Amino acid sequence: MYGIEVKDVSAGYRSKVIVKDVDLDLRGTGVFTIIGPNGSGKTTLLRVIAGVLKPYRGDVLIDGVSIYRDSEVKKVIGYMPADIGLLPRLTLYDNLRLFAELLGYGRDFVEERLEVLKKYIQVDDILYMKVGAMSTGQKVRAGLIRALIHDPKILILDEPTRGLDAVFAKHVRALIQELARDRLVIMTTHLLHEVLELSNYVAVLQRGKLVFKGSINELRRVLADKPVTLYVRTTTNIDDVLKNLGIEFTKRAFGDYIIKLPNLNLMPTLLRELSTSTNIIEFREDLDELVKALYEG
Repeated sequence: MYGIEVKDVSAGYRSKVIVKDVDLDLRGTGVFTIIGPNGSGKTTLLRVIAGVLKPYRGDVLIDGVSIYRDSEVKKVIGYMPADIGLLPRLTLYDNLRLFAELLGYGRDFVEERLEVLKKYIQVDDILYMKVGAMSTGQKVRAGLIRALIHDPKILILDEPTRGLDAVFAKHVRALIQELARDRLVIMTTHLLHEVLELSNYVAVLQRGKLVFKGSINELRRVLADKPVTLYVRTTTNIDDVLKNLGIEFTKRAFGDYIIKLPNLNLMPTLLRELSTSTNIIEFREDLDELVKALYEG
């Protein structure tokens, strides 16, 4: 297995530093998640790790080799940016052929890999569709296929479930768990419940600085007694569910709630109750509040 070292990295755009003095050592298989509020530097750090954005200072090494000095080592990385990163006027198939050619692979390689990927992802219905005409869910599938076409051992995903409905987001999370059995998956998300479900290890960014890095169990321990504010939208009234659980809430409109959990341990119970009694349209946490608790701790 390949390991990635992020060594004293500072990076940004147009001389503005977004990420400062970041050190990480990622090895083995599993899911490593980077979280933080909007503007904390998650995407910038991910672009540096993927070899897309050269840092102002520091380096990224794969098995001791700099990805910025030896481009061949980047071939073990598969990267799906937040904008999916495919040419919109080309079909998915043409995007895959172009990408494979840039990596030095031929047409037969794409065909062989597609047969393997079909075991994990539905391909046939979008293969000859122009990317610009795809729905959000179809684009995510297309982006995952492109990121996996060369069988990378390090998969980097920037908020892979953003904008997806609850059903398809659940499918993508299950796929990530399956892929992480034999590779390292590095991903960002703005959803704490997604972190708790998927992650083996976690890094938390605040204004470009690491305020936490450790195992998911360490994060659970740190946040165990911290209050959590949730924003939830559902298709039905959930007043009775919340009252029965003894949870404080404010109702903004029909099916639109601000929920105050006294601690993180109540979240699985709440999610289970909501999943069985209603259709969740949106479920997100106030990450600013949680990161502040981590930072002050």
